[in-house]
Amino acid sequence: ALRKQGHQLPHGSLSRKVKRLRAHVRSNFPGNRACVRSPDKEDVRRELVDSREQLEAILGEPVRWFAYPNGKRADFDANAKGALHEAGYVGALSSIGGISRPGDDPFEIRRYPIDSRFSFAELETRVSGLVEFVKGAR
Repeated sequence: ALRKQGHQLPHGSLSRKVKRLRAHVRSNFPGNRACVRSPDKEDVRRELVDSREQLEAILGEPVRWFAYPNGKRADFDANAKGALHEAGYVGALSSIGGISRPGDDPFEIRRYPIDSRFSFAELETRVSGLVEFVKGAR
């Protein structure tokens, strides 16, 4: 059973939140908003703050992490990272493949795409750092 702070969530509560989140994403991240880069850092910061506050109202809890819409290097820059920090986020997930290590930029967290085709052994190999080790040895 799904639990929140030791209490079972009322039936349908999660479903309602998911529906509200989907509506929020559709209305706040239109197809043309593929990145958070902008020459106007203040516009980006304001948009990020507004969106985070709306998500917190829907979820009823703090939103501390951000995931870049596409997550490629071209989709964010130093202004975007600064705007995220100023908007109250503690870090952001990119779609840049790899493993983030302590001391890496928390606003450029790397990750591997994982899907149902991955075996447990492949997942274990990727998260162990072996892939980066072998690439670095070449």
